[in-house]
Amino acid sequence: MAVTPKRFEITGEVTESLPNNMYRVKVRDNRMLLCTIVYKMTRRRIKVVPGDSVIVEVAPNDLTRGRIVYRGVRKQDSDNNE
Repeated sequence: MAVTPKRFEITGEVTESLPNNMYRVKVRDNRMLLCTIVYKMTRRRIKVVPGDSVIVEVAPNDLTRGRIVYRGVRKQDSDNNE
């Protein structure tokens, strides 16, 4: 039986929404990841929009792609609060 490598989680911010439920996520070390949503979020109709903070699950064998497993709160603009 093959041993699957452990995945690790990174926090980031969605910068761009692409077709087919794909998103560009900027993580804290200024890398851009190409991410998709896990099926559980699609099934529960959880929407992800640019500006949302998310938790991305990344496999160690491909550090440029990931899966969005959690959506946090959206950052508020300081201009809207005035």
